[in-house]
Amino acid sequence: MKDLVAQCDAWGADRTSIVQVQSATYGRNCRVNKDNVTQKVWESCRSQGGRRCNYVVSTSVLGDPAVNCAKDLTVEWTCGTSTGLNRLVIGGEAN
Repeated sequence: MKDLVAQCDAWGADRTSIVQVQSATYGRNCRVNKDNVTQKVWESCRSQGGRRCNYVVSTSVLGDPAVNCAKDLTVEWTCGTSTGLNRLVIGGEAN
């Protein structure tokens, strides 16, 4: 398993900014549908309610959208009201 860390405490972000997940795709490199895990990652980050979101990548939570393919995890988020998009890709196999 690998950890995703999305944060809003870098790059001069406002101290009140919180992580706002815009998109999360598990297995993009395996040609799965974009945004297939956005809701799950968004809910996890929202429950943490802060400038930092720790997310453990696990097939027991995300499922296995592409059997026999080493899936990556791509997450895009903004910080507070900023329109600047942050992006993190954890290479396959992300779990």
